[in-house]
Amino acid sequence: PSKDPHWSDFVYASHSRNYEMWRDRRVASKGIENIAEEGVTKDLVSEINSEIKEETVLDQVMGAWIRKATEGATSSPKEDLCVDKSHPFVSGIGMLAPSPDWFSGVYKLRLFDRET
Repeated sequence: PSKDPHWSDFVYASHSRNYEMWRDRRVASKGIENIAEEGVTKDLVSEINSEIKEETVLDQVMGAWIRKATEGATSSPKEDLCVDKSHPFVSGIGMLAPSPDWFSGVYKLRLFDRET
């Protein structure tokens, strides 16, 4: 693992209220654990794709990794994330290196309501 401060790729998903990508004080899935510890996104993307088949997740996108974790650094998704009235929430996560278990993210952020 790199000893330089950086962010992993970010993974975002739009979803219904029945999906939890991650949540404070909950046991992490293998996908979340792999991002938090190693910055590896493959298992979480696979978990999300399974949820797309179950229709609890509408869409998922990746945001580019940030080579240097400095003030003002940003990660932009490589494509648009779709939301709708059945999947109004967005959750996302990325790892902050070089710590073996630091991550940051957003949990159930509502991006769609009747007024927007």
